[in-house]
Amino acid sequence: MNLTTFIYIVGALFAGVLIPIQTGYNTQLAKAMHGPMISVLAVYVIGLTFMLFVALLTRTPIPTAAQVVEAPRLAWFAGGILSALYVVLLVLLAPRLGAATTVAFVVAGQIVCSIVIDHYGLLGFPEHLASPQRLAGLALIAAGVALVRIF
Repeated sequence: MNLTTFIYIVGALFAGVLIPIQTGYNTQLAKAMHGPMISVLAVYVIGLTFMLFVALLTRTPIPTAAQVVEAPRLAWFAGGILSALYVVLLVLLAPRLGAATTVAFVVAGQIVCSIVIDHYGLLGFPEHLASPQRLAGLALIAAGVALVRIF
């Protein structure tokens, strides 16, 4: 494994670490706000403010009109809508299932969906067939979810 791949893997692991931490803080905020809707809105406003600051700090260039039009129309909306739905679901489910069970099911759902996306080369991803090894990995994830849920 080369250094770049190693750095990418560490970055992906770090992103995974952030999910239960983010869920915990978002759940605390939702509890204080007596529901997820205003708390998730606050999270996104703060996230937008943070990203504007980062974009200004890094002098990120503003895309041209041609670049804006080049992106699929659905891509402009789907990411934000799906992200908000994801956060609301985590805030609702984590207090009932616990952090480990919630994240285990989230990871299982991500793996199932990712295998389908890869198998058919959807959403611009390169095609990677659902090989027996990948399906065995999915089975192990399912076993892990069962173990996390049972214990």
